[in-house]
Amino acid sequence: MKRLYILILAFILVKTSTTFAQVNGPINLTDPDEFSYLQPKDYVIAGVTITGTQYLDTDVLLTISKLTVGQYIEVPSEATSNVIKDLMAQNLFEDVQLWATRIQGENIFFEIRVKERPRLTRIDINGLSKSQTEEIQKRLNANTGRIVNDNLLQSTRNTITKFLREKSYLYPDIKIKTLKDSSQANNEIVQVDVQKNKKIKS
Repeated sequence: MKRLYILILAFILVKTSTTFAQVNGPINLTDPDEFSYLQPKDYVIAGVTITGTQYLDTDVLLTISKLTVGQYIEVPSEATSNVIKDLMAQNLFEDVQLWATRIQGENIFFEIRVKERPRLTRIDINGLSKSQTEEIQKRLNANTGRIVNDNLLQSTRNTITKFLREKSYLYPDIKIKTLKDSSQANNEIVQVDVQKNKKIKS
């Protein structure tokens, strides 16, 4: 019985190895059901493509990914996980996935699928006078096409807060939200609602 068990286990391992040896893909390497970390294998990177980009330079993204054609890589491994980690750390994407589109013997072909963060259409400010709004807009550097992310929203809040403090409004309520721009794909409008509250003189 023990010998039969060993033979069955050996057959499963050989079958798994054969399956990985020739895969026409695509396989999502971020999905544990697709690739098990318990059975990593070494491959030669035979190709890398990036899909989903609209504005960003793919050559720069490839450099960040550290995936180089011709190099050996263990799949899955910390190296494959770092592709996603390093790209997400740029704060440019809502999502990054690493796929194996094809595996032929020792050769593996990668596809990095990205979803870029939305771009800024404009920043609308409500609750201030026309002159105050114009002054803040000058300070915001709210250029169309900037990436809408946490840094943009925080810098917008900080700029408005600093301006109001200069005017002796020390405790304003500032609410910021983003709205989809129906006129442009993957663009957003940042809407800021400001309540100055009571002016406090020093």
